[in-house]
Amino acid sequence: MHLTICDNDLTYYDMQVHKEILLNLARNMQSFGRTEQEILSSAGISLREVVNEHDMVEGSYGIKLWKVILEETQYPLVGLSFGKNLNFSALSWISALTQSAKNLQEAWKSFCDFSLLMGDMYAYELKEEKERVSIIFKPHKEWLKESAITAQQASLHAMSMCMSLSAFLCGRTIALEECRLAFSVEQKYRENLTQVFKNVHVGCDENELVFSQDTANIPVITSNESVYNYMLQFCEQKLKELNTALNYADKVKNILHQKNSFYLPKIDEVSAMLHLSARTLQRKLKEENVQYHQLVEEYQITQAKNLLKQKEIQVKEVAYLLGYANSESFNRAFKKNTGMSPKQYR
Repeated sequence: MHLTICDNDLTYYDMQVHKEILLNLARNMQSFGRTEQEILSSAGISLREVVNEHDMVEGSYGIKLWKVILEETQYPLVGLSFGKNLNFSALSWISALTQSAKNLQEAWKSFCDFSLLMGDMYAYELKEEKERVSIIFKPHKEWLKESAITAQQASLHAMSMCMSLSAFLCGRTIALEECRLAFSVEQKYRENLTQVFKNVHVGCDENELVFSQDTANIPVITSNESVYNYMLQFCEQKLKELNTALNYADKVKNILHQKNSFYLPKIDEVSAMLHLSARTLQRKLKEENVQYHQLVEEYQITQAKNLLKQKEIQVKEVAYLLGYANSESFNRAFKKNTGMSPKQYR
């Protein structure tokens, strides 16, 4: 089977990823005979762009890199094999926190709580039940829209790395009750999955690793309460700095893009989510030379582009879904932003 990766244009919404994650992916290609610089270059990324004074780089770099990795390896489970190569530099500040945790459950919770320090392309959620503990792996919705196949590889990579990290933390292989994948995998590759995860289910609602409470209670062999408390405060401060660094326009975009429907929230709803009054949010956006209705319109156009790729949806239906009064107003807005009509874009 030959893997062909479509190179769609990325949306204006810029996701971010920690540079060490990109460098770690590129280094993993050494086993396929490619140097770090060669694989970055093939993805159109210069080493200088990644090795800079900033921790974060554009999320589009991550998608480009995964596309090249898939094209060059022609292996649909390459993310799975990469995850076995544990590299703590890719975990940013979270590394020392997880290594000093009391047990696996505390380490997993720390990892999930501070995953934003590795970028916003991927989120992790810990689900704690009476007898089971699950980790849910969530690629950003915009990533799934732009390139589902690379988001799937990142999921395999993250889930495989979680197993490697857990084994490292407790000094032994750990038991997994279930692995649930939110995508399908060809039957001939299922055995590769079961070698890592054992009990695998595909086509589920979410990507999820399910552990027993006994497994979650396994002590971390390098546990150190003093170090953990210090690193916890350190990571909390880093997360606060990261959140403060985002301007309000980006925060509004983030809220709009993380919604589960095409419903467009009013400014007072968004301002409440940011713990501001509508007037204060308007003032802060004005200081950034943008208005709320402009951000909404940008979001509508981005969603319109995604919907127009689905040939079975008529233009008038796209207009209706995105809240336009009629097709004419949608056509005018779309042409103003893209220079072409919806039909020409399609």
